[in-house]
Amino acid sequence: MYAGRGRCRPMRDLWPVRRGRPSEWRHCIQSAPACVCGPDFPARVAVAWQIFRCGSRRGFLPCLYPEQAVSFVHRQACTMARGRKGLSIRPMSETGVAHNRFARGRGRLDPSVGKGSYTGFLLIVMASLFAVFPAGAQRLLAVTTTLSVMREAGRSYVQIVEMGYGRVEAMAVLPGTVVEKPPLVAPDGLTAVVSSGPPSTSQMAWDYLSRINLSRFGLSLMGASALGESGFLCALAGGSSPFVLRIGTGEKGFAEAWPLQGEATPLRGDLPETPVAAARIADTGRVAVLCRPSSNAGVVVRIVDGGDALRIIGEKFITNDRLFDAMPAGLAANTTGSCLFVLLTGHAVDRPSGEPLSWLHVLRILPDGPALPVEEDEAVEIPGAASGSEEALLAVGEASCWVATRTPGSGFAHAVRVTRCVGGLVKDIQVDLANVSKSLQIAPEPDGNRVAVAVDESLEIWCDGRRGEIRHTFDQTPAAVCWSCAGLFVGEGCFIHQINPDTAESVRSVALGSGWVKFMETLENPPPAPMETEPIPQLPGEILFRAETAGQAIKAFRVGSDTPRGTPWQVSFDRNELPWLVIHPVQGIAPGVVYMGVDPGLYTPERPGTGLLSVSIAHDARPHSVCLRVLPPARADVRRILWIWPDEAGGESFRDASDPRGLRRLGELLAAPPHLFAHREAVVPATEPLEAFTIVVLDAAAAMRGAVTRQALLDYVLHGGSLLFIGRYLPDADPAALASWLQPIQVEIDTHTAFGGIFPSTSDTRVGRHWRDVRMENGCAVYTGDPASIAVPVAGEARQAALIVRSYGRGRIAILAAPGPLTSTALMDAGNRRFAEDLFGWLARAGIDPFDQDMDGDSVPDAVEDKNGNGLVDPGETDYLDPDSDGDGVPDGLEDLNLNGMADEDETNPLNSDSNSNGIPDGADPAPLPGAGIPVVTGVSPVQCPAEGGLPAVVSGRNFPPDAAVWFGDSPARWVRILRGSGILVEVPPCVQPEGGDVSVRVRGESAGLEAVLPSAFHYTPLSRTAIILQGPVKAGKKEDTFHGEVGIHLDTPQQVTVGQVMLLLKAEPSEGLVWEAPAVTNAPDVRIVTRTTQTNDLLVAVLADKPGVALRGLLGTVAWRTAQPSGTIRFTINQPRVMSHTNRALGVASRPFTVTLP
Repeated sequence: MYAGRGRCRPMRDLWPVRRGRPSEWRHCIQSAPACVCGPDFPARVAVAWQIFRCGSRRGFLPCLYPEQAVSFVHRQACTMARGRKGLSIRPMSETGVAHNRFARGRGRLDPSVGKGSYTGFLLIVMASLFAVFPAGAQRLLAVTTTLSVMREAGRSYVQIVEMGYGRVEAMAVLPGTVVEKPPLVAPDGLTAVVSSGPPSTSQMAWDYLSRINLSRFGLSLMGASALGESGFLCALAGGSSPFVLRIGTGEKGFAEAWPLQGEATPLRGDLPETPVAAARIADTGRVAVLCRPSSNAGVVVRIVDGGDALRIIGEKFITNDRLFDAMPAGLAANTTGSCLFVLLTGHAVDRPSGEPLSWLHVLRILPDGPALPVEEDEAVEIPGAASGSEEALLAVGEASCWVATRTPGSGFAHAVRVTRCVGGLVKDIQVDLANVSKSLQIAPEPDGNRVAVAVDESLEIWCDGRRGEIRHTFDQTPAAVCWSCAGLFVGEGCFIHQINPDTAESVRSVALGSGWVKFMETLENPPPAPMETEPIPQLPGEILFRAETAGQAIKAFRVGSDTPRGTPWQVSFDRNELPWLVIHPVQGIAPGVVYMGVDPGLYTPERPGTGLLSVSIAHDARPHSVCLRVLPPARADVRRILWIWPDEAGGESFRDASDPRGLRRLGELLAAPPHLFAHREAVVPATEPLEAFTIVVLDAAAAMRGAVTRQALLDYVLHGGSLLFIGRYLPDADPAALASWLQPIQVEIDTHTAFGGIFPSTSDTRVGRHWRDVRMENGCAVYTGDPASIAVPVAGEARQAALIVRSYGRGRIAILAAPGPLTSTALMDAGNRRFAEDLFGWLARAGIDPFDQDMDGDSVPDAVEDKNGNGLVDPGETDYLDPDSDGDGVPDGLEDLNLNGMADEDETNPLNSDSNSNGIPDGADPAPLPGAGIPVVTGVSPVQCPAEGGLPAVVSGRNFPPDAAVWFGDSPARWVRILRGSGILVEVPPCVQPEGGDVSVRVRGESAGLEAVLPSAFHYTPLSRTAIILQGPVKAGKKEDTFHGEVGIHLDTPQQVTVGQVMLLLKAEPSEGLVWEAPAVTNAPDVRIVTRTTQTNDLLVAVLADKPGVALRGLLGTVAWRTAQPSGTIRFTINQPRVMSHTNRALGVASRPFTVTLP
């Protein structure tokens, strides 16, 4: 059946027709379609399947993309019901199913309906499809944030989602980590502005202002500014010259007006108070700013104009005598810009309980003039207090607003609608809610009387503002709710749902792999111009340097990895803005890598260390920016060491003359030049903030008594601190207390096993270069699972060490099994003093040592990512030039939390974008970890072999079932042996492609049906090349006028290749008079040669291995020949050679002939 032009024939395959010819995409349907609609429905083809009158009379209404001819992901099921006026079709909620079927017991056709009625039904079906799927489907601008397993923000994205087709039209990564404020969309719908930065809990406060082109999708940075201890607000002003007002919220606020179009310098002005909220005043080109005076008495509303200069053209001071400690809580403007709603919150003065209370004030804005008069109109009391994490005030139309408040500590919330009437302000709706623990969001219908209210995980629809029974509960708490002319939309988890307001249920859902939905804004529908959706280049939004690593640290990013090879690119920047930047190269062809550093001679902390790189890629006219920032030094100039002891030691310092802890000489050595360390001592429990110290020295006895929590200590090291752990023999302590205390770094402490003796060092590292035969006493056993971290080993013990040194994040850790080389007695030796200086010098250089490079800034050292140091990204390695190796939106350092290069049970896998194999990327998954008992693949060793396979390999992981089967790509392993629950020994199967490539490794338990997959875990190199060389003759001579000789067949193969069969056709030229003498001879054991002469006097030779595992290699055998030719030459060549591996895979083969000269 064809759609259009009257051509029709029954078929079960759907072929989209392009320009009169069937395209290459095809989709098979289970039964013949009854009708197909085409030209009037250009984006998809709707197929109404025949309705069977047997069984349960179920029907299907799939919707297909012409480009892919696959079932439309988010379908609209239709429930049929035969009412008094005939058949009707109404939407039925269904989300994310393969085919939406009519529910059993619902939508059944009346048995009395005849055949003629089915024709009418199909017409109704086709008419309904056009009603359900309008030609102009709703577009949404969505902001998402990926979250790690610890719920830390990883990366934020902005994207345009087309709900009608269920797809993301375009997407770009935002600089910074999170987006705290909703995006601002210009009135013309062509531009949006998003403000992003680090989390609000971060000590590094800055923000990036990004401009989004919504017609030709692209992202460009308008500016980036450090805000110190303040936050920021943004408001978009309309009018003839729209601008974005970015407002700093420090004690002394400021405002910057950034033009929405062009690259003009922003206007800047100061605000005398602390800004709290801002609101756009219609399309007047003005913004109202709500401020808190320094006296905390009342609030001030200022109206800012951003014309030729940024100036305040109106202001109003508001006080409320009925509130104690009144604070500004919200600001909103009506649609005409004639009034402002101002919300104050505090405590009731006239009530004994002093309960939380809010007041809504209304300000009237009088007509324009040189100054804009603002007059206070009325005020009305609102129960509860506004929550800072929610939008407390929302204007509706010209005269109404909704207010959302809470009663702290009680679980009560209040939703109040206030309307301006002729007689004054009226609270016409007030709904009190109980047991509200998470969030409360209110979204009024723009041109209707319904209100969508999200309360925790529930969505309720209130008709005429009255709470009813229309509600639906989601799995996650909705983060965004918005209306448009196309309906109601809810962002929940990683889903955007289109909601049926009559039932509050989802009728269509789009899953976003870019993270959790934070904000949504509706866009003009249809778009003002066709969207051009060229791929956005994968560039980092920001690159951070640290001032203390200037001149040493190198940062890098890839350019053109997602563009065609050979595409030219160029990087440019303003040298006046970034005088300290050292960069190379600045141009090249894709793919390429750009390396950068900070020139310490040109960088000064007094100057702003912020600037933009502009990346231009050929055939892409859109601007692409990367923000560079140098973070100021995190520590003071004085380097300090914190010593944590288990007890007071009589109140004496370890540097006293009595030397109470035996470390006095060490303290004096480190305090003297050139080290100049300052010392601070603490006892259990240590309350000092660890971040203030360069090095923390922790005694095992102090750790046993809980001097500091393990998580706090590891976090301190992760972010650039250093730890020296000193072991001690503690026979009376709990043996399990410290056994796994340092398990995240693969270290085990056994305080019940005494450790001592003289230990030489075999390490040539900087730390161990001066270690001599050191006597260790009164120590404890220390074991590690990382052999590379052992600086001083223990003879005969593979895992035990006297000294362990390793990096962890940006910091460093050293573990001494005993205080031996650091005691006052040991430091009388010059070698031990040099060792102590090396050890503390190495610890103090954490985060600034050039050997601890982290070029992609993901907190995982390059040495951990590129394990074999070959500069390539091999299977099993994360990309040291990509902070998110698996592309799930979570940086590698937030997945491998302990930075040990392995995916532990409480971590997601940085090499697997879907660690639990549920189809949702880790950054968008509410539960990304695999469930208990679920098999997990963490790696393969070795990570590569030739395409013919056959090598043994170990698949590592956990929870492998005893009946596990293993696949490499689409090929099952030839044999599988379960070593333990965390390892499987397999023989690698041959690769399907002779050129090889990366394949996933899949483990499946056949009985339980549980499966684990690790993408791109194994690499096949191309098929091995072999060579068959003819050697000889071994003998040649004349006997009774006949020449005799032998041909030696030699096989040259790589050492790791196991050949099981060789076949070839041996040809002699000229062949007249030449006789092949049988049988062929071989001296190789368990090898058999079979020969046969063909009709053309060629010799067919087959060399076979008689036993499995026997590898054919070297001289395989000899073939004798004789000829009566009186003189001349004989040329022996090989035709049709075939070399088979023991996995029965043909290998590449070359041959080399030879020539015999007869005497």
